[in-house]
Amino acid sequence: MLHEYRSRHALSFAVKLAKLFHSEIEIIHVFELPMAYSRTEGTNPYKLEKDKSLFSAGTEGVDCGQVPVKKKTVRGYPATAIL
Repeated sequence: MLHEYRSRHALSFAVKLAKLFHSEIEIIHVFELPMAYSRTEGTNPYKLEKDKSLFSAGTEGVDCGQVPVKKKTVRGYPATAIL
């Protein structure tokens, strides 16, 4: 899929930068719950698992070498959660 290709391409670029600056990479996957779920304490387990599998698929097959990679999943609005 296109989003998986873009994710892998972005990660490859991030790995090159991290090696150059001797730093680590933090990958953040932000998912927004539908309105029906965001007002309650419960979550949609199907959507959460689907999001997690897409998160993993986008990073598979990229050799990060010795670069430390941290993965984090956050619930919220992507534009504000990343900043």
